[in-house]
Amino acid sequence: MEGNLSVSYPQSKRRRGRKNLGTHNLTTEESTNWAAELDISNAEERISPLSGKPFFSSVMSKSHVQAPHQLVLPRSIWPFLPSNRVHSTLCCQGKKWEMTYFGYQRQKRFDAGWKHFVMDNNLKIGDGCVFELMDDKNLKFKVQILRGDLPPEFVENGMISGKPILID
Repeated sequence: MEGNLSVSYPQSKRRRGRKNLGTHNLTTEESTNWAAELDISNAEERISPLSGKPFFSSVMSKSHVQAPHQLVLPRSIWPFLPSNRVHSTLCCQGKKWEMTYFGYQRQKRFDAGWKHFVMDNNLKIGDGCVFELMDDKNLKFKVQILRGDLPPEFVENGMISGKPILID
């Protein structure tokens, strides 16, 4: 039996110089080959498909990965979360981080335990995290990290306006 994996590419709101890449459906064989090309040596670092449970994603900014180390959860996930202070767990790459979730405030967020997750996973500005709510009773999230490192050939470009990063 052959399955399909649908890969969606972002569609830009900006019209100049951007192409709509749309959606492409991959067969099981194509998706397996595509994953193999990523050459991920550590099986625990592999990105796995979402299970259909509620999730949110966040691209790390300065306030996430440096003092004050705060992650405010987006409104889209709030309906699935409690409105009080509860124990929560982030699971990533076979490890667990315990922290407190503050759901009674105007901005739903994690406590200082978030800083330990950031430091232990060496999160940097530009890294992406996908948080999938695996257990809404015990507030357990599965976290997948997508590194936002720029390719070496782009590192020097983009640092000043005279050397922009060009994307065709």
